[in-house]
Amino acid sequence: MSTSPQDPSPLPEALLPAADARRGALLREFDRAPGRTAGRRRRVLVPALAAGALAATVALTGVVTQVVDRNDTAPTTGSPAVRPAAPVLRDPDLDAVLARADEVGRRYRNPGFGPADYIYTQSRVRTPSGALVTQEEWFPVDGDGPVVTTRGGTTTESPSGARKPSGPVFTLPVIAADPTYYRLGGGVGIAENGPLALIAEIRKATAKQGDDSDAAVFARLRRMLRVGGHMDGQVRTWLYHAAALVPGVRYDRDEADVAGRRGVALTLTADGKRQRIVLDPTTGALLSQAGSDDEAAPAILRSGLTHEVGGPLVVYRPEPRRSVPDVSLPKESWDPAASVRDLDFANLEYELPLNVDDPEKVIAGVDSGSGGPVGKFRDGVALVPPGGKNPLRLTLDPAIVYVRPTAAQVGPDATGGDAAETAVVVLRMTRAGAPTQYAIIAFSGQPGPLFPGPQSIVLIVTGGPGPVVSASGDTLSVAERPGAPVRRSVRNGVGFEPKP
Repeated sequence: MSTSPQDPSPLPEALLPAADARRGALLREFDRAPGRTAGRRRRVLVPALAAGALAATVALTGVVTQVVDRNDTAPTTGSPAVRPAAPVLRDPDLDAVLARADEVGRRYRNPGFGPADYIYTQSRVRTPSGALVTQEEWFPVDGDGPVVTTRGGTTTESPSGARKPSGPVFTLPVIAADPTYYRLGGGVGIAENGPLALIAEIRKATAKQGDDSDAAVFARLRRMLRVGGHMDGQVRTWLYHAAALVPGVRYDRDEADVAGRRGVALTLTADGKRQRIVLDPTTGALLSQAGSDDEAAPAILRSGLTHEVGGPLVVYRPEPRRSVPDVSLPKESWDPAASVRDLDFANLEYELPLNVDDPEKVIAGVDSGSGGPVGKFRDGVALVPPGGKNPLRLTLDPAIVYVRPTAAQVGPDATGGDAAETAVVVLRMTRAGAPTQYAIIAFSGQPGPLFPGPQSIVLIVTGGPGPVVSASGDTLSVAERPGAPVRRSVRNGVGFEPKP
């Protein structure tokens, strides 16, 4: 029978998953990080400094995270995901919580860091005598150096436990076996690194340590959160989705941390020992995580990045609760079975890759995930901005087409199989005093935090009766108007390109 692993303290693993371009950014930061050859910067901590140096810089949990440009197209090795043999958790309320966490993660802006920096966490913990005290921890971003902990005026150092891999550091096997915040920051968002793939790799890693149980997998995910994964919204939601897919996990709608804050929890009980991850249901912020009911689980009060132990933080405050939309999708956004064909685009809310600032002309904007305008479609119509004096009216053409890209064009999807299907929609755009335009928008259909996207612009057409759009296999055909020359395109990693 499986046992619930006990978490060593401090934990050696800090994870932070990211995507291709983010890996490149991290590598560049690593190459130019100041003081890299001279070693990590350390202040001498005395109790007054350890407890108070950061008091002026408050960073509440739920830190809003960074989207780094994804320019590095180097291939990444990943293990194909395997569906758990046992039934996994399915709960509509949890789906909504995770969708909101996805939305917060999508808006995250990372403050930027180098491998010699630290993740700082301030928590309230309960001592064996029952008293609540403040605890501060500094986890090295790259795992090189000790974890520094202060509690009750006492400072201790413990090995991080991280090892230097002999090969690439951003592959899923390395992340699962020996995660650090730096490595995880290079692994999130990559297609083959979906939650099921992460679970499979963690199980392989824990099996080498003698325990491939569900409890061991859940414990590893908690450790990843503790050492820095909780601070990055993209990493955090990646881990939440993985934890929810571990067989035997339950969703508890009312759970409290030691500070008395109420939240929801993902829990797993094995051999009478209960592990839990407690989160804010609105923002997705990690409130607490623990290995058993008798563990003095820290209640996370604030966290952030710092260049040295005891130094000031680079912080991002969480978004106000009211700014986080109540997102609801027909399937879990990370579900490998999720398909763009399941979506009712005429009654869906999604970000538009458009720039609508000019009242006379709409132009292409940045791809979704970067703060573009949001269209709230009802019966095929959306106004942007809603309630404005002269809003842009968007009308959906009901004839949606679907393109099936090859794995060679965009890489495999989260199941390790064929690439996810892409949906292509046409929006008619009208505004008083401006010419009629048409936006052809592609939804990549990739399971992940941006499902059904990311969205990208295929083409914007001005005037005329509108474009003629069709698809066959992996090929998209577009004529700007009936009888016009036809352009044929195929998918690539970020959108479409002319067919060879």
